[in-house]
Amino acid sequence: MNNSPEDNQHSTQSIPTPSVHLGADKGKLIAAIPSLLGFPPVDSMVLIGLVASADTDSLAEGHRRFRIGPVLRCDLHPVAVDEAVRGLSRILCDAPAAEAIILAIGNNDDCLGTCMATATNQLQRDCVELQSALIVRRIATGEEWTDLLDGEKGTVDSVETNELADISALSGARKMRGREEMEQWLDPANLLEPDWIIEDRGEASTVDLIQVLISVASVANGTRVLEQECEHEYLVDSLAAVCSDELLHTLVIAWSLGANSAILREMLASTARRTTGAVRRRVMLILALVASANDEGVLAYHTLNRLLEELQADLRAEDACHMLDHLGQAPWSDDEETDSLADAPEDVLHRVENEASFDGELQLSDMDSFTVDIAIAALDAHQRGMIKLLLAKAVRAACTVMANVQMDLDAAEDGSEEASENEAPEGEHSYVTVREYAGLDIAWEYERLLQTVDWDAINAVRNATYHPVVR
Repeated sequence: MNNSPEDNQHSTQSIPTPSVHLGADKGKLIAAIPSLLGFPPVDSMVLIGLVASADTDSLAEGHRRFRIGPVLRCDLHPVAVDEAVRGLSRILCDAPAAEAIILAIGNNDDCLGTCMATATNQLQRDCVELQSALIVRRIATGEEWTDLLDGEKGTVDSVETNELADISALSGARKMRGREEMEQWLDPANLLEPDWIIEDRGEASTVDLIQVLISVASVANGTRVLEQECEHEYLVDSLAAVCSDELLHTLVIAWSLGANSAILREMLASTARRTTGAVRRRVMLILALVASANDEGVLAYHTLNRLLEELQADLRAEDACHMLDHLGQAPWSDDEETDSLADAPEDVLHRVENEASFDGELQLSDMDSFTVDIAIAALDAHQRGMIKLLLAKAVRAACTVMANVQMDLDAAEDGSEEASENEAPEGEHSYVTVREYAGLDIAWEYERLLQTVDWDAINAVRNATYHPVVR
């Protein structure tokens, strides 16, 4: 069998496209917001981008159909609202006939009014047509909503049982209780044994990869418990190594497609909480891509932003250490040094920055450089609605890696068969033993991916449509 995906002639099989049609029901749209965000927003403004759909055949005259595009949440503060609206406008500027819906959630009427005025004025300046300006006290079944544009009133549909909630449940999407839980989800673990927190695992091997796949398969078939598996050091160690590998990390993304998504998401989150530095940031990147593949866009976007914020904080800390080291070596006289201690700390640091011998620039490690490049590309792809194209590249790369892993295993197996009196190296034995134990046929797995993944169809899973009456 030829294991090269380039030689695998295949025709992509179409996956049925599940669509959710919200009609012109604003109560139904509001009820779907927790499923779109992954948590129920409180004291927030939600901005919903609408992109014109080409499918208008089944619509009555005077109706238009839109596809729900980017969904942004921000705090109820004029500055935050203004920034969020500008961001939405930038995303929608290239979309044909794009419009927007504003949803404000809260009890403070003055704050709601101020933020709503800020949003509508900014959208008007950005030439984005406003479809609805909705206000609701909280997103709960039966709660009353009002559209400030036309005075229409109604009640929120069932938040617990709606089509988008059903899709989220079937796909294993993680539902947070609130924004705070999403913020805390990736906080570093408070371990009794801090030495276990991994910083630099070292080079990954095929054994590491298959060890991860065994864990995923064991949880999927019910022989192991996910929560317990996530606590095992061997899994964290192997998964951190695989994520850090330039090639093997693509297999984690590919293996998460479908039923394994929720399993790998929780394993990656546990690994991120138990790693530090560049390794933690790489694991967070893979976690974000796995969430993206499962249409958990808000969780993915939040994780990508946190990754970059943590890197920036680490660089600032490293920068400050460099400055302080330089401060101790500065060629100042004793009097000058004494005077400098009386200065404000920011003045001292500014003085150090201006020293010719300190360039103020810190180089990213190779691992962080790769992580940042992909993270920025993923953020841009999310904003442009093209994240699945980026993921498709990872899946194609994973197919090639799978073929190479299979060749590794075959070579190891051949070596063990040839060894009669002398035992084969331990690593080769472990390859074969691990594969047989897991019952994995990696060569066929990559062919399955090539034949069944239709990213256009997968991208339509959450493509809910909304078709209001033309005013």
